Amino acid sequence: MTGGMERQRILVLGGTGRVATLLRRAWDRVPPALPVTWQTRQPLDHPQPDPARIRLDPLADPDGLAAACAGVSVLIDLTSRVRGTETELAENTALAATSLAAAEAAGVG
Repeated sequence: MTGGMERQRILVLGGTGRVATLLRRAWDRVPPALPVTWQTRQPLDHPQPDPARIRLDPLADPDGLAAACAGVSVLIDLTSRVRGTETELAENTALAATSLAAAEAAGVG
């Protein structure tokens, strides 16, 4: 616990990718002990707020990412580009650094 806040949630960044899809299938069979929030940069398919899904771009909205990390006990960062130009692939380093900074600031872990 950090700052007296009990942490009760898992946040999965990159929640619509291939690895996240496999993880979701596994957790559909054997759910984790904590609720899960899945992050995506894709438009959500429903207009209502859903605590299990959040739309944000970690690089474009680091403050939003920091807010999403509040109350998180486990952060799983599956964000990455697997193909693209050298410049696009270099975003992986920035994504990891941004995620780590947000997690550290929120006291995740």
